[in-house]
Amino acid sequence: MKYITSIILFFFLSCKTTTKEKTIQQEKDRIQLIKTDVKKRKKNNKDLDFDLKEILNQDMIGLSVNEEEEDPLKKYMYDFSGACYSCDIANIKFINNSLILRNICETAKKRVFKINKINKINKGYEIYFVQNNKEIILFLTKIEATPIYNIVLNKNFEEIEDFRINNFYITKKEMFKLENHSCEDFEG
Repeated sequence: MKYITSIILFFFLSCKTTTKEKTIQQEKDRIQLIKTDVKKRKKNNKDLDFDLKEILNQDMIGLSVNEEEEDPLKKYMYDFSGACYSCDIANIKFINNSLILRNICETAKKRVFKINKINKINKGYEIYFVQNNKEIILFLTKIEATPIYNIVLNKNFEEIEDFRINNFYITKKEMFKLENHSCEDFEG
């Protein structure tokens, strides 16, 4: 009886060791998979993340959108109607703690707002300033891996005549990357 008990105990313990080894190996494989996934996510987030220094002291030009286009550099284009026809778009510039809006056609026309604070959020920035005694938040994010930026203003922002804020902007130095980038192509 002792002999049979010893054999059963031996098989039981040896099976358990094999099971433990399999479980440990499965756990190691799962951890490696998670580490690889985290590295990929960090890399992808880094591609979409940007530093505000990229656009400081840069003129930013308003863009329009062709939703049917897939290629981001064709999808976003120079806003012909606002820049070449109605001349009501505001170019944006962040300089020395100020947000400067300039009319695209008459650069002498400008509005300057003092930036109170800037918060880094997720993949963009919250930029706080005051307009008519109301705190305004400008949300700034980068579109995909392009030089195109999305701008959203909170509901407190009041439209200013001849200073229309577009939803999408590109720095003037990056304009050449767009398929349509000047009023020369305008047929209106």
